[in-house]
Amino acid sequence: AGRPLKLAVQGFGNVGSIVALEAYQCTKLQNKIVAVSDRNSTLYNAEGLDIPALIGYAQTHHGDLPNTPEGLAEANVKAEIRGREDILYLDVEVLVLAALEDQIRADNVERIKASFIVEGANAPVTGDADQILLDKGCIVIPDILANAGGVIVSYFEWLQGRETQFYSEAQVFELLHDKMKSTMNAIYPGYFGNSRSLRQICYTHAVMKLSTNLYIQGKLY
Repeated sequence: AGRPLKLAVQGFGNVGSIVALEAYQCTKLQNKIVAVSDRNSTLYNAEGLDIPALIGYAQTHHGDLPNTPEGLAEANVKAEIRGREDILYLDVEVLVLAALEDQIRADNVERIKASFIVEGANAPVTGDADQILLDKGCIVIPDILANAGGVIVSYFEWLQGRETQFYSEAQVFELLHDKMKSTMNAIYPGYFGNSRSLRQICYTHAVMKLSTNLYIQGKLY
């Protein structure tokens, strides 16, 4: 096993907080979540943040992270309080963007130090910045792949209503895992050794699936 990865998570809502918690609880990888942010500020600790404590605080403070020394004391968390956008420019291996769109743009992309960017929000990296990141060797896991889980589970909900069947939580997780794994297995072989970005590979895969299904249904000639 290599050294632990340093992660930063922008956004601490339904997506960001769960990503941070899952990474925190993955003791096998021993990753460090060194920074999280919300609409007010960034919290940073080079030794890693206590994510469960921060989630507990946010649940009793309208979803907000502590952004004062008193708040940190109440949460019993050690961290530096920094500016809201500071999280984008930290020296980390993985940056998870789970807040708003257009966070990494042509005017700030050169300040990005992360080697991997995960789009947990919709379109947080602009098209021109995406190309610059590709040229720099930064791997961007695009929103169409990284945050597809919500759409897939919505499909399961529609399927249950249509077939009047009801899945258990364990069944939903198993079905979701199978679909995500199947997609990743189809995507990654075409990515390595290819000059295209992972986003382009995903779009090509999606268009091919759609056109094939339309052709089978006789709607595409």
